[in-house]
Amino acid sequence: MIWANANDGAFTGGLTARRFVSTPVTLSRLARCFASGVLMGWGSLLIPGGNDGLILVGMPLLFAYAWVAMASMALAIGGAMIGARMVSGGVAERAGQQS
Repeated sequence: MIWANANDGAFTGGLTARRFVSTPVTLSRLARCFASGVLMGWGSLLIPGGNDGLILVGMPLLFAYAWVAMASMALAIGGAMIGARMVSGGVAERAGQQS
């Protein structure tokens, strides 16, 4: 039941945003998705437990792997946010120079 509701929500969101289009599956896209899945699966094997387990169990028990995992996730998210700001700021600067 939850799966059906999630799919209905995704379908409705795509329709209302007018971004619901069917795209053909290419070999390069299939390979990229497979490689991404392999990397995500490998990453989940490196760190035991999920985010909730790391925060609620691992960190209070002072497990080193939990602290390293949370620090690396925080640095990755922070780096992505800074990178996104730099890219969007660079685009805005270039747009201002052209006009």
